[in-house]
Amino acid sequence: MNYESTMTSSLDRNIENNAYAGFWIRFGASLIDGIVLAIPLTILAMIFIGVATASGSDALAVILPLLLYIIIFVTAALYYVLLTSSKYQGTVGKMIVGVKVVDPEGNRIGKGRALGRFFSYYLSGMFFSIGYIIAGFTPKKQALHDYIASTYVVKK
Repeated sequence: MNYESTMTSSLDRNIENNAYAGFWIRFGASLIDGIVLAIPLTILAMIFIGVATASGSDALAVILPLLLYIIIFVTAALYYVLLTSSKYQGTVGKMIVGVKVVDPEGNRIGKGRALGRFFSYYLSGMFFSIGYIIAGFTPKKQALHDYIASTYVVKK
């Protein structure tokens, strides 16, 4: 028995009859998450731009965009890591569409695995987002970041 079939049988037993979430449902969740993050971060960006413009300082004009980028990155990381590893097992978008992220045994993932999965999103997005698109064609509907983090997205 190979490793993948061992993982599959364990996962299938633990999640009972839940189906793996395919590309389009995950895409919908991603759009919702983009909106959830974009609204407060856009407001924050407008505040930063206003402060930089009003100050007339060349130093602020250089520092504030860098600070804004760091804030956006940290906010996104916290959003994805904390929600995915929480009792909800997914972001707001995943909760709305009715899916959750699980480990090979069908359990909630920890913060370390969620952080690895978050950083793996960047690999999934490289090369025309092929890492995301493959979720529509793999047997367990896994994207590249799911393979890297050993996670599955299943319907609740």
